Amino acid sequence: AVRLEALYDKLVEWRAFQAKQLVMAPAQLLPEHLLRTICYVQPESAQSIIEAGVRIPQRAAEELAGLITAWKHLGAATTGARTANERDPLTETVQNKRVSAPSESGLLIIPDGPMRPQK
Repeated sequence: AVRLEALYDKLVEWRAFQAKQLVMAPAQLLPEHLLRTICYVQPESAQSIIEAGVRIPQRAAEELAGLITAWKHLGAATTGARTANERDPLTETVQNKRVSAPSESGLLIIPDGPMRPQK
């Protein structure tokens, strides 16, 4: 259970980062039920992710597959409680490969008044 929670947390961070890049709501990019399915199934190819019903760009699917693969090889062996001074090798590997980066706040900020999309 702890391993799956660690993967789920990484997937949520990835989804928030991608949604911010695409200027979308995280749940619109990857709905919660598909996020959990991916967490349980742990597909390692972009094609498998797309076949699961995820509607994201090919590049994003490849990054997500890379995140899952990195988690399987690094995260599964290194999950567990860390002190504040310990580094997470999975996060470092993922960030170095530009697969993911943690969101700043994780919050969706809705502006006051009417919203006009930026071009």
